Amino acid sequence: SQSDNQEDELLSLCLIKNSTKLLCGSQQGILSLFSYNFWGDISDRFPGHPQSIDAILKIDEDTVLTGSSDGLVRAVQLLPNTLLGVLGGHDGFPVEGLGWSAGRKLVGSVSHDEYIRLWD
Repeated sequence: SQSDNQEDELLSLCLIKNSTKLLCGSQQGILSLFSYNFWGDISDRFPGHPQSIDAILKIDEDTVLTGSSDGLVRAVQLLPNTLLGVLGGHDGFPVEGLGWSAGRKLVGSVSHDEYIRLWD
């Protein structure tokens, strides 16, 4: 299976909603939501990031963190789509990766600024 052409580079992805939805981040800063096993076109989209979404980390079934090329880590609620706020940043350097610590007490982010930052 494959999706329809999205006419945008898809850079990151994450399964949510008990693995019934696939969330993708794009070069244009759009979060696209696919329904699992219905890969044709997106079922929902959430514009709102000013630059590309290079990393996605699931917090729970309705909430993710995104890492963007504008250097910010954002919290986003899905369905309904709401930007909850900014967790932190890397001083304008693109955020390329997000991950949990053991026990999910901290979130780590990596960036072109050559630092690992930890958030609680």
